[in-house]
Amino acid sequence: MTSSATMRAANLIEAAELAGGFDAFLGLVDRAGLAAMLTGPKRYTIFAPTDDAFAQASKRMRDNLVPGRPADLIHSIVSAHLVAGQMLSHRMQGCRIRGKSVEGSELLIDGDEAISVNGALIVRPDIMGENGVLHGIDKVLWPKGAHLEVA
Repeated sequence: MTSSATMRAANLIEAAELAGGFDAFLGLVDRAGLAAMLTGPKRYTIFAPTDDAFAQASKRMRDNLVPGRPADLIHSIVSAHLVAGQMLSHRMQGCRIRGKSVEGSELLIDGDEAISVNGALIVRPDIMGENGVLHGIDKVLWPKGAHLEVA
């Protein structure tokens, strides 16, 4: 028997694991050393590319995500998908919001029809964790100033 005092909602990493379909992104989070940040008390919104989004990314982009690439590049890529604070989908509907990612890239959220972030559609909204919310998106966002290298 579990008491309600010992039950807790999943943090963002656990929520993504439970939801499934985010293995590639979670692998990058781990390689970037950001798992502790996303399991801590500060609230974040993650616009996480689904595994399908990674599979559909260009070969050149995928080649830049393989193990052995510089840690700072992987850190920038993951941070480009994070926003401080919690943004639920109903708050983005019908709005155009300009903001910045944790990494510093400009983000344009367009909720006019379907909700998109820099052109990536939110395909799995509002996956809740105790420390924020995750939205699955259909494209990988690329950070400002990061160049695609030829592998």
